[in-house]
Amino acid sequence: LSEIYYVEAYGDYLKIYFQDKYRIILMTLKKLISKLPQKDFMQVHRSYVVRKDKIEEIEGNMLRIKGQSIPISRSLKDQIIKNFKTF
Repeated sequence: LSEIYYVEAYGDYLKIYFQDKYRIILMTLKKLISKLPQKDFMQVHRSYVVRKDKIEEIEGNMLRIKGQSIPISRSLKDQIIKNFKTF
């Protein structure tokens, strides 16, 4: 789990990003979220879950991990910024 940077949903599949590779698995994002420790991971958009300590910056409605821009849901933005300031 510590090697996961973020997860992107593609219907019933997930693309799990690591430092220099990714894996595609058959699982829904909802099921994965139920298995991940909330202290380390958070959902930032309906299609994305990120590892909190891998967030590099937040700007506007986007956050950056590994140089990749990931959208932030408007409804979750305040909660994400609050969490970002605590770690």
